[in-house]
Amino acid sequence: MWRFLLDPNIGLVGGLTKELFGEPIAFLQDPSLALPTVIFVSVWKNVGFTMVILLAGLKGVPEHLYEAARLDGARGRQLTWYVTLPSIRPTLLFAAMILA
Repeated sequence: MWRFLLDPNIGLVGGLTKELFGEPIAFLQDPSLALPTVIFVSVWKNVGFTMVILLAGLKGVPEHLYEAARLDGARGRQLTWYVTLPSIRPTLLFAAMILA
């Protein structure tokens, strides 16, 4: 689908770039644009799936850990660094392994 969208002659992106700049941009044929385009498409494809996995991991962090850290005086970044990140480490590793 992305190959069709990025086609400089008949693709939607090619049509938009033709309207904006007067000539279509060949994102996949231009050596300086091919790698950034492939990276963008890969990120676009994987960001939704990754967010769902990370949201599930965040929902699994017990609230009592935050309460205990707050009682000990932790705030803001300290909660993130010392409670959230260690709690979701397995989820982060899973997401990294799936996306690699």
